[in-house]
Amino acid sequence: KSAEEVRNEECSAIITGQLHCSEFAGLNDPMEGQFAAGSSPAWLRTEITAGKGRIGICSFSETPNNELMWAHYANEFKGMCVRYRVKHLLPALPGGHLSPIHYADTVPVFGWTPAPDRLARRALTTKSYKWLYEREWRYLAPGVGMIDYGYNELVVDRIYLGFRMASTIVSELRSFFRQT
Repeated sequence: KSAEEVRNEECSAIITGQLHCSEFAGLNDPMEGQFAAGSSPAWLRTEITAGKGRIGICSFSETPNNELMWAHYANEFKGMCVRYRVKHLLPALPGGHLSPIHYADTVPVFGWTPAPDRLARRALTTKSYKWLYEREWRYLAPGVGMIDYGYNELVVDRIYLGFRMASTIVSELRSFFRQT
């Protein structure tokens, strides 16, 4: 997608009150969602893996000013960052879970338990310490794709624009969001 297409999608999502929830296999960390089976029976490992595939992931960060985040996730400082008011966003989201990422030296080890969905969520909220700089939280949705939270002017608190965003685009966006 072009930068313009991505920007238009982001603006549309803000105005219509939507978030995009990705599948774990499409995230940038190839080790995403890994876990060790421990003493888990084969059927449980299969259920955990299947459960991870049914969960949509929308990632948030505690920090809007981390240079690595802007370089990796905001088109090398040409994109935008949206700050949400969690107390207004969460009640409007369909049944899911918001969880901080747990950073660890190793992948989670699961023993036997009859709760594969809970274990799938745990696998998707554990990452290597190498990613600690992201200070990530995840909304784990009951599906992949766009989810509606319904437009509410209280949900979006602020929109940060990248330092390398073209000045003409900055002007367009400022004008656009003043009108909405």
